[in-house]
Amino acid sequence: MDLFYTFVLLLTISLLNLGIGFLVFTKIPRNRVHQLFLGVCLSFVAWGIAVAVMSMTKSAFAAKFTFAAGTGIGYFSLLLAWYFPKRINISLWTKCIVSAVALVFFAVSFTDLIDISYQPLVLGPLFPVYTIFLGIYLIVGITTMLLQYKTLDLIGRRQVAFYIVGFFLTVTLGFICDLVFPLYGVSEYIKFGPVSPVFFIVFTSVAIMRYKLMEIKILATELFVSALVLFYFFNIFSNLQFSKILLSTGIFAATVFFGISLVRSVRKEVAQREEIESLAARLTIANKQLKALDRSKSEFISMASHQLRTPLAVIKGYLSMAEEGVYGKLKDNLSDVLKRIAKSNQELIVIVSHLLDVSRIEQGRIEVNAKIFDINDLVRGCVEFIRPRAKEKGLKIAFNPLAKGVRINSDEHKVHEIVMNFLDNSVKYTDRGGIIVSIEKDQNNIRVLVKDTGRGIEKENIKKVFDKFTVASSAKSRAIGGLGIGLYICKRFSEMLGGRVYAISDGKGKGSVFIFELPKQIKKY
Repeated sequence: MDLFYTFVLLLTISLLNLGIGFLVFTKIPRNRVHQLFLGVCLSFVAWGIAVAVMSMTKSAFAAKFTFAAGTGIGYFSLLLAWYFPKRINISLWTKCIVSAVALVFFAVSFTDLIDISYQPLVLGPLFPVYTIFLGIYLIVGITTMLLQYKTLDLIGRRQVAFYIVGFFLTVTLGFICDLVFPLYGVSEYIKFGPVSPVFFIVFTSVAIMRYKLMEIKILATELFVSALVLFYFFNIFSNLQFSKILLSTGIFAATVFFGISLVRSVRKEVAQREEIESLAARLTIANKQLKALDRSKSEFISMASHQLRTPLAVIKGYLSMAEEGVYGKLKDNLSDVLKRIAKSNQELIVIVSHLLDVSRIEQGRIEVNAKIFDINDLVRGCVEFIRPRAKEKGLKIAFNPLAKGVRINSDEHKVHEIVMNFLDNSVKYTDRGGIIVSIEKDQNNIRVLVKDTGRGIEKENIKKVFDKFTVASSAKSRAIGGLGIGLYICKRFSEMLGGRVYAISDGKGKGSVFIFELPKQIKKY
């Protein structure tokens, strides 16, 4: 029975190796790496079957055939190392010599020069030479892999790592069982040598197929189930007692049932995983396309904004000269019209400026230019600039500076832009009441608060107002306009300065507070 179980084990391993070899080969049959890998697998299969037959029949020919198969293993492994993971230029003469030497040892394997008899074990005079030959081929192959390692990319290095792990596991077990023990006259462990190739074949197949484990998983499951079914089927006929035959038949039937269920389960799992991987791949492609579109959009906005900026500046200049009377005294009704045109033109200039800022931010072309300035003076200047607009709407605006001026080290232009955006929004979205601008400080930070009695922000939108192209529903109005990018710019500028912006509001119609917090000493962005 021990011989029978050994035979089934070796046959199962050989079938597994054969199945994986053909799985890899059929993916790209004309690929040299896949062809050589099939050669390695067939050599291992031949070795395993020869050892299985040898363990059952004590055949001297089967014993000799193991050495012929070993020659194939060394030869194809060396050639595989020349082509995988990338091809190495080897001269034709070198290939011819390697092939000729391998062919000689393959032919000699069937004579008594390497192996005379299996039981009792008697080795031929060329057995040590054969061992050296096989060792050289395997060592040269693995050395070639190691020398390539530093020149490979990440995927290539992982492929080599898989190959080396499988190689050492297989070679260590195979050499001990089939070469070391026989040198000391121990032959009973030879039958376990062919079990070792499964490590090399599985690891190398995974490396060649670049981690496509799913297909190998299906094949391994099918082969495993087939081997179990085959084992329990033959086990029925190895029993002589009727009760044992019934028991073996029941085990066989149960193995078939659960084996089919297992294979179906694995296939279903693999199909789901492959579908997920396919979706992930499509999402990755879509994401790249979206990023490309976003870059194109940013480039278009930048180009269009630049093209708009010059004519708007020219219009502003001519309007200014007309209002100053350069082209003669204007009638009152014409003066009012020009003022409205100038106001609309200025709003366009602000929008174009914001679009350019967004474009520069997304392209990483915004720099931080830090210098020391007084925060009281800066905020006061912003308040005084916006005061006429607030007065036009009948709004009161108050400023509560720090009792003692505080000089900070930051980007004055960006701080000015943030404060002006806050004030502009407060005036724009406040119809009655007023605006209070305050400055607070603690040990490390400065806070600028702009509080208004305007339209407020819904609680569900409080965190969205700083997103790009977002306008709170309470602030949407054709009369007011706006693209929803001013607060987005504020957020990005504040992040560059090592600070943050946020808003507080009790809801629609209850006003809001916009807060800009920044460190006294700018942090590296």
